[in-house]
Amino acid sequence: MKASGSTTSNTVAVILTIGVLVLAWKMVLPAYYDHKVNLDDLTAEVDAAKAKLESIEKSKSELNAIKPITDQLLVAVPQGPDEPDLISELEAIAVKNNIVIPSISIDTKGTEGGDNTGSTTPTESNQAAPDTANQNEENVAVTQSESSSGTPVIITLSVSGNFDNLNGFMTGLENSVRFMNIIGLTYGTDTETGDLTLALQIQAYQR
Repeated sequence: MKASGSTTSNTVAVILTIGVLVLAWKMVLPAYYDHKVNLDDLTAEVDAAKAKLESIEKSKSELNAIKPITDQLLVAVPQGPDEPDLISELEAIAVKNNIVIPSISIDTKGTEGGDNTGSTTPTESNQAAPDTANQNEENVAVTQSESSSGTPVIITLSVSGNFDNLNGFMTGLENSVRFMNIIGLTYGTDTETGDLTLALQIQAYQR
């Protein structure tokens, strides 16, 4: 009887062991492999995200490196003609070289003939222009700026002084933060004062 009971116990133990193994094979192992596949997918996604983050950081670093150049270009070629800043820049160069600019003619249409499309603006050293623009005029100015985007701005002015002052003025124009090219030049002498005179036609740029 004892031998029979021991055999039965061993048989039950074997059956339970086999049942546990079958249960593990049917339930635990598939779940394990599913989790392993999911883990591999997540690991691949994390690696891809890291690579993308490194690319973004690299691009950000490159953008930061060229930002000063971009800022300088935005100043050198502003949005629209930006006449007030343009006049201020010309005035600053003139004052630095002891020169007075009586008037400045700015043609925002890009024509070089100084026709009716241009506008003559008194400089601050002679006369301050009154602020009489209303909302309609501002809207017209915005429309004109959009339509003339990319068109060169033609500036016409005349100055007088000694050779060093005029030479310094032209050098200042060439080194200005705003891109400007001298496209026309007339040089002479004022018969009344004996000063040298210089009539310039300058081309600036806009976006």
